[in-house]
Amino acid sequence: MSAATIRTASCDDWRRENPAERRTLLAQMRAFFGAQVDSAGAPGATGPVLSERQGTTLISSYCRQSFAGPFKLYKIYGRAAAFTAAG
Repeated sequence: MSAATIRTASCDDWRRENPAERRTLLAQMRAFFGAQVDSAGAPGATGPVLSERQGTTLISSYCRQSFAGPFKLYKIYGRAAAFTAAG
């Protein structure tokens, strides 16, 4: 089992992980980014998230690049999720 967490996971970690570990990381990112947002104008609103398929495709395509080893997964995910409709 990988020691990577959503705060520390990089593309290098993604490349080493098995599919179950990758799904766990994606689920943790969905939970974090999809948590309730404090907003007076939209009570109960949650943050935007990617589907498991979207997240896997996104991160796999970034991490495929030879230079992307140290890229943090939460940054890749969070920036892409910001362009989706909030939950």
